[in-house]
Amino acid sequence: MLIVYEGIDGSGKSTSSRELCTSLEDRGLTASVVQWTSFMLRRDEENPWFRVPEQRRERGALGPLAYAVWHCADFADRIERFVLPALRRGEIVIMDRYAYTALVRDVIRGVDEQVVRSLYTFAPAPEVVIHLDVDPALAYERKKASAASIGYYERGLDLFPELGEKEGFIAFQSLCRARYPSVLPPSTLRFDGSRPRSELSAAILGAVEATLERNALR
Repeated sequence: MLIVYEGIDGSGKSTSSRELCTSLEDRGLTASVVQWTSFMLRRDEENPWFRVPEQRRERGALGPLAYAVWHCADFADRIERFVLPALRRGEIVIMDRYAYTALVRDVIRGVDEQVVRSLYTFAPAPEVVIHLDVDPALAYERKKASAASIGYYERGLDLFPELGEKEGFIAFQSLCRARYPSVLPPSTLRFDGSRPRSELSAAILGAVEATLERNALR
């Protein structure tokens, strides 16, 4: 089974996906979490195809199309090396972000939507899509409280160069939040990401278990 988490930065996807994975493993199931942008490059390894674009991304030097293609290449790498083999073994894969992220971010940055969709035609359809919705102002406070760095693209510096970190983050993430409903499938499970953590985890686990039971009856 393929389970996908989506939502703006700071919505709680990483925390919730890890908790869901642990809960499923506690029930005797084999599950794993696969992160977005997960190329495993050693720092002393110079790969001109991936290392150089990664360096350019870190300093905000990738244009919209290059940014889109770089993330698609990373996504394809994860699908080939981790996701498809695990699914063939009958395991549960939980992905922290999926192709829907590209349909949100890349299109906002000006890449034609049909171009983005064509890049991800190889992506298998997930059985469960979980959308955590939060106010961008709350997402920003969460990021700062966790001491996580806020990157160039995450704060929308390429789109709002005149804004400070907080204002830019909220402006860009607000655009993303507004676009998500138009790209997520109708069957998406939508949750208020500001709910208490234990309450939210229980609700998500219940929804996933219900899907597992339905699949078992087919």
